[in-house]
Amino acid sequence: MSPINSNEKEEYTQDEMVYTTYNDTKTDESKRISLLRLSQKEIVEIFTSISQDNRQIVIPIGFPEAGKSWFISSLMFYSAKNTAKRWSAQNMVEYPFEMGNISRDGMIKNFEENKGKPQTSPGTLDLIGMNVIPQKKSRPLLNLAFVDLAGEDLKSIRTDDGGKFSIKIEGILKACEFGKPIFCLITPYKPRLGDTKEDAMHDDFLNYLKVTMPRLYEASRFIVIVTQWDKMIDQMSIENYIEKYRPRIHNAMKARNAKIVYGEFSVGDVMSVLDEHNQKVDFLSKVNFKYPHNFWNNLYKLATGKSLEGDWWEKLLGL
Repeated sequence: MSPINSNEKEEYTQDEMVYTTYNDTKTDESKRISLLRLSQKEIVEIFTSISQDNRQIVIPIGFPEAGKSWFISSLMFYSAKNTAKRWSAQNMVEYPFEMGNISRDGMIKNFEENKGKPQTSPGTLDLIGMNVIPQKKSRPLLNLAFVDLAGEDLKSIRTDDGGKFSIKIEGILKACEFGKPIFCLITPYKPRLGDTKEDAMHDDFLNYLKVTMPRLYEASRFIVIVTQWDKMIDQMSIENYIEKYRPRIHNAMKARNAKIVYGEFSVGDVMSVLDEHNQKVDFLSKVNFKYPHNFWNNLYKLATGKSLEGDWWEKLLGL
């Protein structure tokens, strides 16, 4: 394939999957799957096959500037670089995960260079496949499929933006209807649009699932993540924060009468600086492993019912 110039865009088909290559000076995007040229039927077939392969689908739901890209990059960096964790990551490199693996490598490289993943382009997604292999032989293998959608596409669920998803994203959700996907509701500590609008967008999403796909809504598990937690100055728990500042999320989760996982998150110390072109960019001066560590443990326990860290009697006996 011939190299493409800055701001050029190339689309091509491989193994019945369509990819879009972005090499833009503003986005610096890696290769991602393009939803634009896939039919809803093709999308349903792809995600149905992932579910039938007994992969746990994980879908982060975050709107523009929520920190979703930073969140996913932090998880991938931790899985690759933290040597103290009690599990190993086996990354999927074959269809349909090959291009997601390239994006994953880009996330890790960006973290090594003290920068985050650029904002994802509308109409694209990443599929990142990974197997979590615990050190404890008694613990089950967890096969995962992370679905990274663009925040700009997700925000179409806002009532004032139409209140519904495109048929492509609807296809992804339809294919998950008979599985038990885990949705990570990602909300920033200080949202750009304010607490009320941020809360309303997540409530619009949850209501959409409840009304249009009730089987999916009932079968799904949820992890509520508050990003930028390092900026928190008040002494309050994550549950109290959600109850006070995201009451619609809190009420929706409470009404489900099911176990809900709440978690705070910070990728580390991030500051805005000016680059060589005098443009504002984010600079990651220190990486935090505490929060991704907690997330991976919670995700594993929610999906398998087991603990990566070992139960209390195993710790007592030194097992």
